[in-house]
Amino acid sequence: MEPSQMSLKLSWLPKALAGALLSAMMLTQSGCVVKRYDWVEVPPPVYRKQISPSPSAQAPKPTRARAQAPERSAGDFKEVGDLVFFDTDTAELSAEARHTLERQADWLKRHPQASIRVEGNADRRASAKYNQALGQSRADAVKKYLIAHGVDAARITAVSNSYWKPIASGKSARAMASNRNARSIVTTASKP
Repeated sequence: MEPSQMSLKLSWLPKALAGALLSAMMLTQSGCVVKRYDWVEVPPPVYRKQISPSPSAQAPKPTRARAQAPERSAGDFKEVGDLVFFDTDTAELSAEARHTLERQADWLKRHPQASIRVEGNADRRASAKYNQALGQSRADAVKKYLIAHGVDAARITAVSNSYWKPIASGKSARAMASNRNARSIVTTASKP
């Protein structure tokens, strides 16, 4: 498009705005504009349904004992309970949380090769800095409880996710309560 044609189509705009718009359009067309991109941390997508490839495209399955040992141990751990929940602005363990952690400690004692990562989480009600510290306090409270119940401290890593990994979306009271948690994740599974 020629500059004269652009001027005719933009004649109804105020002259200053039309000039700025015309300049921007000409620079864009000539390739002189450098785009600036800001990096934003985006959580990984959550897939609801796994689509399996056609039977002819599937790779051969590895030996049964080797492939299922870690999955079975991690699966057993989820049956024990991998989440404990907290009240607002606190890292104090409830009776229900202590009961879940006792089951986790028993599981870890039965699987001495297993290690876990405890991720403390918070809802979005406060600043990122405050929630980072609160998430760490929650993870540390879980770690301390497990250590007190006979689990070796070297097998537990405690980290804070602040509010960056919610398990429920939205701003409802129910969603906020779900996001005030500490999740224990098996990082090194034991062999049965």
